[in-house]
Amino acid sequence: MTSEHTLRRLGRMHNYPAFKNVNDDYLRTILEDALAYFLDYTHRGEDPGEAVDSLICDIARSMHARMGMEGVTRAKDGEIMRVWSDNGALDPALLKRMKAYRLVVGVNATSAI
Repeated sequence: MTSEHTLRRLGRMHNYPAFKNVNDDYLRTILEDALAYFLDYTHRGEDPGEAVDSLICDIARSMHARMGMEGVTRAKDGEIMRVWSDNGALDPALLKRMKAYRLVVGVNATSAI
């Protein structure tokens, strides 16, 4: 079953020229993977919804761009050199955006009193 969040994000993905004619099943898969990455990184159990649509789509686009480049840390195409972190992490700008949604883990509010 596809959630309303996924359908909304699917529509957003189709607005990007590179994804206009991409198969919906593939886009759903990378959107689900992007959401899973987001939830894991932010220690959340639920999708925050529309507030993170843009971020989830950007994570999905980044994951798509890295597809097939697993394990590669550098690539040169003519005069263009691309360098990625060796741990497969997302772009630092995306990680910074996700930090705004990150929950603190292991802190019990009552024990701080």
